[in-house]
Amino acid sequence: MQWELQNSMPKISTQTHTKPLVCSFCRQEKASLKSNLHCGICQNLFCKDCLQFVEDSSFSFLNSIPEFLRHNAYCVPCYDQQVLPALQEYSKKMEQAKQVSLFFKKVTQTPVLRRSKTKVNVVNCPDRSEALMRLAFSAVELSFNALIEIDLNSEKKVVHGYQSLFWNASAYPAEIGRSKHEEKILRAEKPQPEVFRKGKKEWAGGEEGLRRLPH
Repeated sequence: MQWELQNSMPKISTQTHTKPLVCSFCRQEKASLKSNLHCGICQNLFCKDCLQFVEDSSFSFLNSIPEFLRHNAYCVPCYDQQVLPALQEYSKKMEQAKQVSLFFKKVTQTPVLRRSKTKVNVVNCPDRSEALMRLAFSAVELSFNALIEIDLNSEKKVVHGYQSLFWNASAYPAEIGRSKHEEKILRAEKPQPEVFRKGKKEWAGGEEGLRRLPH
């Protein structure tokens, strides 16, 4: 009798019914939707298909990374309005850094127009070229087109039981004259005029019209 009474009593469910998660963009319930999958800027919840993902190294050369660029996932509106312009500006500076002129300490004469009063530094960099590139990027951020008095050295360190080589570098950002830095680039980027032959004479055609070439 006691057994029948116990089994006839209503059972209380211990399961909690949670509200289904819905993507803030496509408004769909998806298996890939997780409570921690949200936009790094607006903090709204999105599915993987409606997010733009950014690698950790995307802004690694910046001396100071803004808070809104320290995330890996963004919704489409936030990405297009804030992250994409920052990526384009970063890419532009990287290209400018590749054109920065390098002058090491051994160079005695440098055509400097102006220079920074403080050095830029890179420490514990695992690659020599990357160390110089990081210095050059810092120079671009400070609106300079050259590095002077570059001091570059390496040291061996033991990391996780293995010996590795790390590079330290420092230099003064500077601005040098166009004749040494920019003129060569400008000439390379300027389209060459077409050459026309008429008898024994050569003529060049361009924006200024035809002109005879000297021999």
